[in-house]
Amino acid sequence: MFQHFLVDTNIVSTLTYYKLGLIIDPENEKIAQWYDLQVKDATTVLNFAIVAELKRWVQSRKDKGFAKSLNRELTNLLDTAYIIHSNEKTMTSWARITHEAAMRGKFQIKNSASSQINDFWIAATAYAYNLTILTNDKGFGWMPELGIKILTCPD
Repeated sequence: MFQHFLVDTNIVSTLTYYKLGLIIDPENEKIAQWYDLQVKDATTVLNFAIVAELKRWVQSRKDKGFAKSLNRELTNLLDTAYIIHSNEKTMTSWARITHEAAMRGKFQIKNSASSQINDFWIAATAYAYNLTILTNDKGFGWMPELGIKILTCPD
């Protein structure tokens, strides 16, 4: 079955480290292999928030050689991924999800660098386009109650 996944930032970073041979812990390697298998024959979908987080990730590396390797991997990914930008559909979904989150006590921005805002944009994109979020982030755990599909590595 052909699958489309909205691939969360943490999975992109995990798979990048895996492809660069930088995962040495056997448990983390097993997790990376599971995610790699999921995306193997799938269309990788990203949204603007994920792309922005990935670009910040590359720029934040102190080792410029490592940053160059990450940027090369990111460029390869962006050349092949389908990217969804903000639009009326995602903005309406974002408003609904953040409202529901606030009502449930799940929307608590602690500081301006919080990735929670981006997680809501990711969820809104998935909801608006009926995509499954491929993630290892437990913060998405309550979102299936809103009809948002989440796929995480089994324990």
